[in-house]
Amino acid sequence: MTHDKHIPVGTVCAMFGLNPNTVRTWERRYQFPAPSRSAGGHRTYGESEIELISRIVALTDAGVAPGEAIPQVMENPAVHPPPKDAAALSAYSRKIINALDEHSDTLLSNVFGDALNHLGYAGFIEDLAFPMLAQLGRNWEATGEGVAAEHAFTLAVTEVLLGQSRKIVILDTAPVITFACVPDELHQLPLLHLRNLTASENIARPLMLTAGLPMDEIIDASRRGGAVAILLSATVAPSSSDTRQWVARCINAGWENRVALAGPGFTRSRVYAEYPVRAAAGNYRQTLTLLRALTV
Repeated sequence: MTHDKHIPVGTVCAMFGLNPNTVRTWERRYQFPAPSRSAGGHRTYGESEIELISRIVALTDAGVAPGEAIPQVMENPAVHPPPKDAAALSAYSRKIINALDEHSDTLLSNVFGDALNHLGYAGFIEDLAFPMLAQLGRNWEATGEGVAAEHAFTLAVTEVLLGQSRKIVILDTAPVITFACVPDELHQLPLLHLRNLTASENIARPLMLTAGLPMDEIIDASRRGGAVAILLSATVAPSSSDTRQWVARCINAGWENRVALAGPGFTRSRVYAEYPVRAAAGNYRQTLTLLRALTV
């Protein structure tokens, strides 16, 4: 595929959980997005349009009306939705940093308990824990310091994720979906959270595989587990050649149209336009919509 080849409207809609009619309405009312046309006359979008669409979807998910979100993004492509309950999130962040600096597991546990009660499970994980974990990781990469704090925080967040999973009653009649990190991907916490959301909404019975498995073992475990689909997660973008190889193995094994790629590592992947796979852009709500479609 050449660098400037565009992606069809159906694939873009699948990436962001959009109805094609919604995109056409945006185009008619707000003159965005402005598509190119394939040889057959179908709408296609390039990387720049897809990036802007992702910003608009983030704003509309946060409650901003399209008529406000689209002009905001067109005027300032880097705009982000305001954080939910920003004052509370900032206060909890400071308390967590203090607990980590004090090396106090008790203090950290107390802050986590208060934050969970205030924000709820999903709000705690998505708006506080994961952004803080990313920031701690960036600080460690930039300075070489803080690895102990990052590890302590990771362990505490993992316990919250596992504790939530123990509360969920999964229906035996629900279809099975494999949840796996792509080979060489070790960041499993987002996948654990997605598993919890999927199970709690009775979308599917998650078949959770350990990180680090080769693709052939993921495929074999999915077959033996009676899965109807495979969800592959990547937080760090894998190489295009690796992604193509993994997807081709799934398709050759009979999983055509039953493979979903999710997570920020796949946001700009061009494999969506080359293979019959499903796509989600990293937003958990969008991914749940995709998983529902896979179980129909």
